[in-house]
Amino acid sequence: MEERTCEVCIIGAGIAGSTLAHNLTPDFDVCLVEKRPPSELGRKPCGNAVHRSWLDHEGVEPDPEDHDSVSSVSRSVRLHLSGKDLEANLSPDNDLLILEREKLVKGVVETAMDRGCDLFTDRATPQVVGGRARGVDLAEGRIKAETYVDGSGAAAVLRREFEPTPPGSFFTGYREIVEGELGDQVCHVFQSDPSHALWAFPADGRTNIGGGLFREDGANLKREVRRLKRDLGLDGDVLDSGFGPIPSSKPIDLVHGNVVAIGDAGFTANPVTGGGIGPSIRAANLLADVLRDEGDLERFQRRYMDEVAGGYERNYYLSRVLLKLQRLVPGRVARWAFGKFYGGKPVEK
Repeated sequence: MEERTCEVCIIGAGIAGSTLAHNLTPDFDVCLVEKRPPSELGRKPCGNAVHRSWLDHEGVEPDPEDHDSVSSVSRSVRLHLSGKDLEANLSPDNDLLILEREKLVKGVVETAMDRGCDLFTDRATPQVVGGRARGVDLAEGRIKAETYVDGSGAAAVLRREFEPTPPGSFFTGYREIVEGELGDQVCHVFQSDPSHALWAFPADGRTNIGGGLFREDGANLKREVRRLKRDLGLDGDVLDSGFGPIPSSKPIDLVHGNVVAIGDAGFTANPVTGGGIGPSIRAANLLADVLRDEGDLERFQRRYMDEVAGGYERNYYLSRVLLKLQRLVPGRVARWAFGKFYGGKPVEK
């Protein structure tokens, strides 16, 4: 390949990029560029949880259940603090789906390719001239498109050419998938130290156990996750493990000329919870709708802010205040936040 022209070039085949490719094909000529080999698509340290409400908007695709990639469904979230537990029971339309992320992404990419999307396994080097993307260079040639979409995650290989990543926009995350489960179908969250939070989510005979570190001088996250495993009696084989960034940024401009950023590249995750799967799927669907309609990318920016991220800036500043207060009154802050966002109530022991 010396030069390939297309209508839409998507960099990154994560949740956001693969969803967009799935939704645009076969109506558009789409090229999808992903540095990882096909066998590693979808592999990312993450809680892999999404509230069903993100998927209940009319026309939202793909549905993870159609790709047989929902490993567990939970209608209860329990927060464990020193000396007190709180539990929130979720309504059926807002229960938590625990996904098999790799299976979902691989299935969605395969569907997009069956519809005509071209997948290139390579590192993308964007060419930007005069405030617009003019092409994406690969080892074997160049892709030229009318619209370029950055779905490359925290790397933001295209968006960073226009807007740098704000300082402190990511927390450190670590996660393991282990054989064995607690058997209660509850999503457990633990906070014994204000510097970090841990989770243990059911995953169809396995457990997704991990955590996020809120400040650099905090606890050793990997050690804390493994301590929690021992405390919970989860001694099965570790099937997958790794560190990864957890986004926590206020909203940024997603559109720069003929370039759009979605997913972690565009900080479309909720800055309080770090939950990014639902917003990524929703943003990709909105962008596909706009491209099919008239291609006005600024209209996508407006719809995204109105329909997805309307409260994100407020949530961002709230999260920063809460993180500071946690050092002073950690238990009280966590209880208030859990009650505010989930309606969590104390558990009688």
